[in-house]
Amino acid sequence: MPQAEKTNHGNDQSLTHSVPGESAVTHSSFSTSSASGISGKMDARVNRKGFIEAQGVVEELLPSASFKIILENGYEIRGYLSGRMRMNRIKLLPGDRVKVELSPYDLTKGRITYRN
Repeated sequence: MPQAEKTNHGNDQSLTHSVPGESAVTHSSFSTSSASGISGKMDARVNRKGFIEAQGVVEELLPSASFKIILENGYEIRGYLSGRMRMNRIKLLPGDRVKVELSPYDLTKGRITYRN
């Protein structure tokens, strides 16, 4: 089970998320690397379920209710609507700002959880 501990570095307080067998990850920024070949610096948060939360803009509507999303750091991902957004019939158009949850194992696909 992931453990969270609070650290204090000078005036900056950050929440450290650690999983047994893996290195600790802070919520402000971290390096990303996956089998999909995406690597680099990403400003995002890790939520309590272990998903990476990021902000982006809907670039294009794709078939089968998926979307091309450009994240704030410039990465391009494919997103799909979460169940709650489908249930409430939230519609997305190109240019909408969205919050996306990414799995740490595949950083090319994400679940759209909120439209700003």
